[in-house]
Amino acid sequence: MVKKSALAVLLVGAMAFCSFQLLDGATVSWGLQSPSPPFEEAMDASTTLQTEFAVRHTDLYAVELNYRFDRTSQAERDAAWSFAGGNATGASLHAEVEINKISDTKIRLLHETVQKPKLTSWGAGVLSSELAARRLTPGKYNLRVKLVGGPPPPGIGLTVSVSKAYRGK
Repeated sequence: MVKKSALAVLLVGAMAFCSFQLLDGATVSWGLQSPSPPFEEAMDASTTLQTEFAVRHTDLYAVELNYRFDRTSQAERDAAWSFAGGNATGASLHAEVEINKISDTKIRLLHETVQKPKLTSWGAGVLSSELAARRLTPGKYNLRVKLVGGPPPPGIGLTVSVSKAYRGK
């Protein structure tokens, strides 16, 4: 029995399980085996990333391709900008994105191919291209992203992230 507002952590192998009992008596539990947005996973060009994740709140979520670089290096920033097609041409690759909801059966919610993804945001150390956005409800999902194209320049890392999608007013 977990006391009110106490935290129990059970480590089983490489998987952690956490459980909170809230003041109203409700229990919130999760395992770190299935991350929840926001999360980010590294990948290489011309490979496929496949991962499961859990959504706890209905919202609009975005899948982004991120080009990471050393923010203190202007040369790496320039290389990332060129590789990501920062001159409005888009990156010299394409991405296949698939999201399936996992229940008793697999329900395909999204299957898109994005040719030459264009930059949608940038900051210190990262440039990002939104590949897709979809409203997701609580549950478990499978994400598959396949990149086809040449490798990024040295010093540029590729990641895929899932996070809440923010839209302007």
